[in-house]
Amino acid sequence: MNPQQAGSIVVGFNRPESSTAALRWAAHEAARRGIGVKVVHAGYYFMDPALESKPEISPEVLEQAGGLSEDIRRSTVEALKIVSAAEPGIAVSTVMRRVAPAKCLIELSESASMLVLGSHGESSVTGAVLGSISQTVAAHAHCPVIVVEETAEDRPVTRETVVVGIHSGDAGLAALRFACEEAVSRNATLTAVRAWGGTEWAASRVGYEGTILTEWRHLESQTLDSCVDKVHTQYPGLRVIKKISMEPIQTALMREARGAHLLVIGCHRREDHWLSRLGPIASWLLHHSPCPLAVVGAPRVSADREREDGQLSSV
Repeated sequence: MNPQQAGSIVVGFNRPESSTAALRWAAHEAARRGIGVKVVHAGYYFMDPALESKPEISPEVLEQAGGLSEDIRRSTVEALKIVSAAEPGIAVSTVMRRVAPAKCLIELSESASMLVLGSHGESSVTGAVLGSISQTVAAHAHCPVIVVEETAEDRPVTRETVVVGIHSGDAGLAALRFACEEAVSRNATLTAVRAWGGTEWAASRVGYEGTILTEWRHLESQTLDSCVDKVHTQYPGLRVIKKISMEPIQTALMREARGAHLLVIGCHRREDHWLSRLGPIASWLLHHSPCPLAVVGAPRVSADREREDGQLSSV
């Protein structure tokens, strides 16, 4: 078991009407893992310092607490009730902080099993601004981040599989391990997808199709096999389906993820500043994934290791 699995599932919450699917998804996942859920409400609003100092607050304490606006109290109590109604047997509490939401969630992610966020799936400028918290948290969290679109419950699971995008870097292997664990826990298959875009030019050139594309496909197949072989032996009995595609990465992942339990991707999370470092593929999928999306970062490295890497790269 991953050490992170001992912690609670943390859910970033804004309003019940925009987070219902995420709250229910977190409840079901917590029940499967036998752990609790912490519903987090953070922002620059007035609240009693005594509440802010508590590591977590029970629903009973929240209902009676003073120094909190009635609107925030009512919406947070409603969020807790959504979790409890979805899985009555799990422990549920809330964390309230007078601080920037992304900062609060990233701090809590250090001891969390996973962090769950809601999404409207909006791709407009307004949606990009509203999604900035998800972008920042996914880029800097210390645990896997699951983004659940609010319409996810309208698209039930129709294929017993977990889909993962294959990449040979540290983040890619971390994502593959997480995807294997999720597939095993659900008794599902694992669909491992290796895709590359921008090669259409080769298919249209005379004489290239039988040479460059064949060699390219062979190299991509080797990468797929190598990555899966490094991890698969740790999960005996897990059925793996390998897929190679010449399509753009997001297109191939979108197609395979329709009806799936979960789509898992890796990203290299930079820690030098707060700007998103997800890259265009992960950023696009945050708004468009047809099923819940898990973003898994590369394992953290020590400050000494980072300095060594910097010195080596400058030689």
